[in-house]
Amino acid sequence: MAIIERCQREGHSDVLLTSLSAEELLHRQACCEALIMDFDDTTTRNNQWPAIEELFADPARREHLDLLRAFNCRPDGSQAVWYRQIPPEEDVDHARELFECIDHAQWSLDPIAITLSGKHVTELAHLACSEHFQIRPGTLALHKLFAHRAIVSMGVYDLIVMILGAHQFPEAQVAATQLRFNTEGRVCGVKPGTIITQATKRFASQAFLYSHHMEPSQALVLGDSPFDADLFLSDNNGKDGSVNGLIFDPSRPRHVMEAFLHSHLPQMWKDKLTFILFSEGYKGLVDLICKARS
Repeated sequence: MAIIERCQREGHSDVLLTSLSAEELLHRQACCEALIMDFDDTTTRNNQWPAIEELFADPARREHLDLLRAFNCRPDGSQAVWYRQIPPEEDVDHARELFECIDHAQWSLDPIAITLSGKHVTELAHLACSEHFQIRPGTLALHKLFAHRAIVSMGVYDLIVMILGAHQFPEAQVAATQLRFNTEGRVCGVKPGTIITQATKRFASQAFLYSHHMEPSQALVLGDSPFDADLFLSDNNGKDGSVNGLIFDPSRPRHVMEAFLHSHLPQMWKDKLTFILFSEGYKGLVDLICKARS
């Protein structure tokens, strides 16, 4: 962890940290034929939710959405980790009661349905082509190195597909919550059975590999946060199963980096990760994979 802190302090980038030898890392990378990536902050340098929420301005719906999205699950399975602060204590208690009354799937469905209800498909298409979504440098080249590609996200399937298309990505299998549209092309709900939560990311990864008759050891899996822990299909510091990488963007606010470094990262490093990429993008990783295959 001290190495990462030093990289951030001294402004270094394109640093790859691993507990494997160079030869072992190259061998593991050379065996990978499939790519599985998270979307928000992994494929892109930003998150789709702030942009999505700009599509509607109803204060009542926004307040409801804030309350529903106030909780998520920790990687260790415990509840109630804030990623949006609601200061009044009574709101915290109310949100906890609400969270405990509905299952994960319904909880994930509600924010998306509330946010996008009534929005037209053309509004989503316009958003997908906006400057808000910045693809990480080297991501397109990374996708082109693999015959089998998947995006697994807790975001919106339809928007993700539009964004990938706008940036001319090769076809990829996308696992994310799919919208339902009425005959006028307006959002009228989500499709049951398509909802991806933190807890179901692992099932989506496994299903993708199963559909291509592949083993976890043949997959490179990339994420950016503790919420991607279930995306990784291995344990024992990544020595078995998929090759798991976590990207750390040096441009992240220092307090966010420090909180992650000292709370979640040590356990993920011990149990899941093959390497940590301290970089704004994937050009260095692309070069490494090309070297491993040569």
